[in-house]
Amino acid sequence: MVVKYGFRQDRNKMIKKLFFMVVLALPSLAFCQTLAPRQPNHTLPQYSSLTAANSNAGAARTMLRMAAPSARGGYAPLWPPGGLRRDTVVPSLYMDGSAGTLVQIGQMADGSVQQTAIGAASGVAPLDGNKMMSFPVSGDSSSSPVSRITAPGDAVYPTTISRNVSDHFSDMTTLRDFGMRLAPLAGAHDITWLQANWASLTSATPVILPSGSHWPDNRYVPDSGAADKLHPSQLPIVTAFGSVTSRPGYNTPYGFGIPYYGDAVPSFTHDDANFTFARTDSHETSAGQFIPVAGVFAAYDTPYEGGATGGTNNQIALEVKSVTTERDKGTFGNFVTDFYSKGYNYYGEMDVDQWHHAVGHGTNWVWDNIQELYSAEPFYCDPKDKLLCFGEYMNEEDMYGVGPELPESAYDPTKHNRQMFWLTTNHNIHKGTFKSTDWAQNMLVPVHKTILIKNAADQKEYMFSGTPTGYTVNGSWTISGTVSGNTLTVTNVASGQKIVPASTLIWDQLMTDEVKITAQLSGDSGGNGTYTISAAHNPNGFTISKPRNFTASSDQSHARFSTTGSVEPRWTFSKGDTFVDGSTTWICQGGWDYDLGVVIAVGGSNDPTNGYIERIGTVMEEHNDYIYNAIIDMSKAQFDPSVPYKIFGRLQKDVYFDLTADGTSAGQNNHLLGYDGSQNALTYKVNGVPVLSVKDSGAIVSSAPAQMPVMTRAQIRAYPSPAKGMEIYDSDDDAPAIYTGAGWKLMTLSALPAN
Repeated sequence: MVVKYGFRQDRNKMIKKLFFMVVLALPSLAFCQTLAPRQPNHTLPQYSSLTAANSNAGAARTMLRMAAPSARGGYAPLWPPGGLRRDTVVPSLYMDGSAGTLVQIGQMADGSVQQTAIGAASGVAPLDGNKMMSFPVSGDSSSSPVSRITAPGDAVYPTTISRNVSDHFSDMTTLRDFGMRLAPLAGAHDITWLQANWASLTSATPVILPSGSHWPDNRYVPDSGAADKLHPSQLPIVTAFGSVTSRPGYNTPYGFGIPYYGDAVPSFTHDDANFTFARTDSHETSAGQFIPVAGVFAAYDTPYEGGATGGTNNQIALEVKSVTTERDKGTFGNFVTDFYSKGYNYYGEMDVDQWHHAVGHGTNWVWDNIQELYSAEPFYCDPKDKLLCFGEYMNEEDMYGVGPELPESAYDPTKHNRQMFWLTTNHNIHKGTFKSTDWAQNMLVPVHKTILIKNAADQKEYMFSGTPTGYTVNGSWTISGTVSGNTLTVTNVASGQKIVPASTLIWDQLMTDEVKITAQLSGDSGGNGTYTISAAHNPNGFTISKPRNFTASSDQSHARFSTTGSVEPRWTFSKGDTFVDGSTTWICQGGWDYDLGVVIAVGGSNDPTNGYIERIGTVMEEHNDYIYNAIIDMSKAQFDPSVPYKIFGRLQKDVYFDLTADGTSAGQNNHLLGYDGSQNALTYKVNGVPVLSVKDSGAIVSSAPAQMPVMTRAQIRAYPSPAKGMEIYDSDDDAPAIYTGAGWKLMTLSALPAN
């Protein structure tokens, strides 16, 4: 055997050195891992001298080779020629006692972190006490996992999952991630990008303007392609995180602009107000029709949020609360709308500033509008100190314009183009408007529900009201308990009442149905215990886990709901006609009509008995504006033919018309006309003194003698259509004349006696 380099190595020393090398290495590669490191340590500059010494350049080197290792590990006798091999096994290499090969040692050494690279430029970041990196990291870390997210402050997070950095950043992309620069002097680049991409963006694209964004040019509005799109989902939604410099706008002729990021493109920004919702539908787009710029939608489907007639609003869809303090000065508007109508479509378009649309289904009391003004801190208005008087106005309606009205409006109140208040009724609710007015088989009928049926004979609609058969108005009582499916658990029954299976019905807001108690399963007979129930329209029953007070009826006499049958009744249309339909009885109420009891009602809570006196100075007044027709014109009013009298106004006794008032205190009550209750007479008073009265008996009482009309003989003869008994004083003959069947006759007079 030729030996140029020979050695003997103590086995234990070699194992210790190999183990020391492994301890220094960061085991980033698991056992049997074969992936090569991105930057092998043996190629680093600090190890260049070692790699040079190990090169095969120069004299040939040989060494003793060991024989192939045994299957049990350890060393075999020398194995010439060749020495150690890469798959030589080193026993007890790892801390768990397992063996490893020399090639694995090399792989781990090559892939370990060098101590000198920790915290160094182009090196690796050290970990802090929480095992988090505290140094900047370079290179591609998009696939690095984020395994822990800590909830800051008072935030409460559910269990988080591990996601890589790329996924997290994808959730918050902005337009800069797509290629826009949104920076000063980058306008040309961004306009090119917008021209190439904007029309292809949709509502699924995160179109976000980050804080500090510069729009390329406030005159540049990108083409959204809206003319060829039919739905808003085909258009982007712009959101800004902060203000945007040079935002694009649609300039109106009224001194303000509207954020404009393309036709039919909605935006949520912060430039024109703290929070601005905007959209401009221009050119030939139709994608925005019937889509509001902003909407508030809410549904209240629970009885557990309270509520009572006249109570505090505890269910609110939109609330605006503001306050002015002692230091505030100016004119404050809590809710202000500015609407500008600039179209020339005449009758082809109606523009409405505020449109309230309330639809009542069911029996809840409904108000379309309630306005309240409270004088929570009263002040006295001193007539001698009017500059410091307060002012409170419940409502102000102002109307401005130029130009005359239709000439016919001077005598016909229905002919006009402008109306300050327009209070109308109509017959929009008719058969076909809502399905709720139609009859249907197996239909739930709340007590007194009205449906409309068309009479084929006269093609008119008739009203039919429904009640449970045998209904007798009041008399319901209370059962307390819970419901699970079709099982009712009763915990209390009203005193003196008893549940009768197959007869007792119950109802509640949480089970709007005809619900009958069918059998008792356990408990006191007719009292506390468990029962089965049957719901006509909910075969699976209900889930009411919280105890409730259910309204109950011993039979149909006080039930709240009933059900129609499977076959529509054969209707007749005389008022009062009755039809039994399932568990419902219908009564014909006559032909379609809609009665509105009062159009304008003025009232309050005046309570002088308890010392609360409320007064109104004038219910309605007019001043300054000229009236060219009449203060009130009922010349076109139509009256129900069935009423006995057509009444313009109704007054109580001792209420008078003031005929000569002039808006001053001295001008009041000088000439009054009204019914004097003490005299039972229609009375005309001058300065408080009755001068003429017509009593209920027909007698005429005057404070001055009656005076005949005075005419000449020619005027009397020319009087048109005289009636028998008519008297006129003939000034030519100095005598009264009376008209008889034979014509005008002078009365013969005698001298007045001396006494």
